[in-house]
Amino acid sequence: MLYTLSFNAANMDIFGGLLSGATLCAYDMRRESVARLADWLDRERITVLHTVPTVFREMGNRLPPDRLLSHLRVIDLGGESVFAGDVDLFRAHTQARCVFVNQLAATEVGLIAQHKIEHNSPRNSGSIVPVGRCPDGVRVEIRRDDGGAAEAGEAGEIVVCSPYVSPGYWRRPELDAVAFAADARDARSRRYFTGDLGRIDEQGVLHFLGRKGSRVKIRGHTVDLAEVEAGLAACAGVTKVAVLAVGGEGPAEPGRLVAYLVVGREAECNATLIRRRLAELLPSYMLPNGYVFLDALPLTASGKIERRALGAIAPPEVNGEREIEPPRDDLERSIAGVFWRGRPVPVRLPVADLPFETNDSRPWRPAAERKAPRPSPPGSALRFQVSQPLRRAPDVAQRV
Repeated sequence: MLYTLSFNAANMDIFGGLLSGATLCAYDMRRESVARLADWLDRERITVLHTVPTVFREMGNRLPPDRLLSHLRVIDLGGESVFAGDVDLFRAHTQARCVFVNQLAATEVGLIAQHKIEHNSPRNSGSIVPVGRCPDGVRVEIRRDDGGAAEAGEAGEIVVCSPYVSPGYWRRPELDAVAFAADARDARSRRYFTGDLGRIDEQGVLHFLGRKGSRVKIRGHTVDLAEVEAGLAACAGVTKVAVLAVGGEGPAEPGRLVAYLVVGREAECNATLIRRRLAELLPSYMLPNGYVFLDALPLTASGKIERRALGAIAPPEVNGEREIEPPRDDLERSIAGVFWRGRPVPVRLPVADLPFETNDSRPWRPAAERKAPRPSPPGSALRFQVSQPLRRAPDVAQRV
């Protein structure tokens, strides 16, 4: 048991374990830390591990490639988004008999959905693992902001309908009015508005997309922060990650994304390299503008990332100190001049601030290896002959 006794998820460990005749073993995460967790699992011969993805991810990233958690039969995760890389860790460090479970639950209703993965299960096509299907007696609806039912694949708030929904909060009628309602389809059931975002795909499988605040608008584009975090978690050396939307004129329109990262001992705290790798996985509007490297991410008592504490850390300035490159030839100086609109082009150009990006993963060539462009006659207009899509044409953009 890794959860504190005051956390609802501990009930499943306590009563589920003891009533099944199992031995319940408690581990003090704050005192012992994640670094000793794998050794404790082996020493106590733990067969069922129930925790949050953040804890499992950090433990798995600390393990040597050939280390097996040989006693585990079930790894049960919930409370946060599970990434495809978490499933890779499960397959790399457990025996073939072990089962990986991703579930969604809430104190107000209990288990909402569950998704089981075995070693020979087909690989998930997306970067975020679905939470699966509902158990008997539970029905999930996806509701838009206007209250209407969402179509298949459309994101919205997860609403749980069940006879087993909580009767309400203790002496908090104002909260009851917001979170609970009658179920129009079944008089025996009630509806609980979770405040979580999700979608149901064409196969009827539920996908958890995080809390409602995790889906934001950045310069007109809708961005799922969980997808950005999944992309960063796939970058070599990154062991923990959280992404926040900050700035802007109001909470509805944040100005930019900031990534908070913990990297492994042998990894380099190099935002440029991470950004280049991330650009191979995500569109340009989903790339964070700032990167903060920390020794550890703040955690709640249940092991989840404490995002409010991260928000108190001052994000880096967009044009702060970072690796930048000067224009290297006449073509790059001409392109830079277009965007600086007649102003003197700086000696060192912050390439990442140009208003275009690219996901092109081709290795860029040094200027010495490229054919030198012909200089334009003085006073002539700058002309381009585009033989490929623009995103592949200006080499200056791919060295962000």
